[in-house]
Amino acid sequence: MNFCIIRRHLGGAVMAWAAMICGVPAKAQTYPARPVTVIVPFAGGSASDVVTRIMLDRMGKTLGQTFIVDNRPGGGGNIGTAMGARAAPDGYTLVMSTVGPLAANRTLFKSLGYDPENDFTPISLFAILPNVIVINASCRRRR
Repeated sequence: MNFCIIRRHLGGAVMAWAAMICGVPAKAQTYPARPVTVIVPFAGGSASDVVTRIMLDRMGKTLGQTFIVDNRPGGGGNIGTAMGARAAPDGYTLVMSTVGPLAANRTLFKSLGYDPENDFTPISLFAILPNVIVINASCRRRR
């Protein structure tokens, strides 16, 4: 093995060890320490609502905390999403959104009441739901 490579790895290990020894231990905070409100900007029973409830049930069991679903439908998801944008930025209000309120609605509405790019921080992709375009079965269609 090349001496430069060994030196580089050894130097990195020494730096990491020194940081652990000399660093001041931080007091760990438990999150969530209280119930978390999760805004779903769609009606109860919608695909977004059902998938969110399944995920939050598992999260609640794993984290030992209550997650409260707050359905706020209307305006193509804009009403609930705007409510989430105005919530205190303390991590205790989450918004489970879709491509509609965060991307498509920018072209459909003059004012959203929030800025999808700057008012939110993405946490995780938790589901992928397919979209299908359908027509009435009696409609004449061309192939």
